[in-house]
Amino acid sequence: MWQQVERGGVTVFSRYIRRFGGLLRTGRKRETITPIAWERPFLGSQKFLLPDLVIEQEDRTIFVDAKYKDQLGSSSTLSLA
Repeated sequence: MWQQVERGGVTVFSRYIRRFGGLLRTGRKRETITPIAWERPFLGSQKFLLPDLVIEQEDRTIFVDAKYKDQLGSSSTLSLA
């Protein structure tokens, strides 16, 4: 189900990219792996983030992650536009 949510997000943010420019990367293709550099790493610390989508623009980077994928995927109607 979460793939449907991600595809919907890709559709919405693709429109954003066409309008405002930038590069869209998807987690499904593992293009969004973002390492975390902890000042004082501890054993078992998270080493990276894997958000659903990353939008890279000249002056900013936007991370998009659907926290409630299962709830969105089980909804009978889903509107992301």
